[in-house]
Amino acid sequence: MHAALEHARKRGHVVRNVIDLSEAPRVPRKDKRPLTPEQIQRIFQAVLTHRLAALWILDVATGLRKGELLGLRKTDLDLEAGNLHVLVQLQRNRVTGKLETRDLKTYQGQRVIALPEGVIRVLEAHLANQERERELVGDKWVDSGLLFTTDHGAPLDGDNLLRTFQRLIRKAGLPHMTMHDLRHANSSFMALLNVHPKVAQRQLGHSQISTTLDRTSWA
Repeated sequence: MHAALEHARKRGHVVRNVIDLSEAPRVPRKDKRPLTPEQIQRIFQAVLTHRLAALWILDVATGLRKGELLGLRKTDLDLEAGNLHVLVQLQRNRVTGKLETRDLKTYQGQRVIALPEGVIRVLEAHLANQERERELVGDKWVDSGLLFTTDHGAPLDGDNLLRTFQRLIRKAGLPHMTMHDLRHANSSFMALLNVHPKVAQRQLGHSQISTTLDRTSWA
């Protein structure tokens, strides 16, 4: 509303931006306790037999946002070098309703992340399984080029993915959580390992270092 009125003021449609006279309500901050290593282990056990287990394991290892995970293309992987290139995200077009890959909102969001050896092995197994799925489906396979897809190659719907994740962890007796909690777990682990905040900022794709420091306390 402030931006709209400011635009109108500059065009001479209103005398002043009355939003400047108001005070935004203060929203109390709710600090969420990060997931423990034991909880992470239980999450891995809960998702291990699912065809998308690599997605959730990669989320904990890299702290990618959900749209970034779903927008990853197979060409963004360089498993030989052990790198992952984060360049786009998957979003739903509000007009057409279709899932589309789009550029990230900020330049800082584009980044290269080094992958742990164990995660590389998990991704190799995932790609091999995806190839088996493609062979089973045959001509009905949708060649989206994405790393994580439905069982016939189409882009994944983020809401469906979240429901699947929550169903799996509920069966494992874990508390309610979202996939963003996995991203938060990654930032917490980096803090515990005394990773420099600037390095963490780059991996998480934060545009400001203050955002990184605000999410987790570094010693």
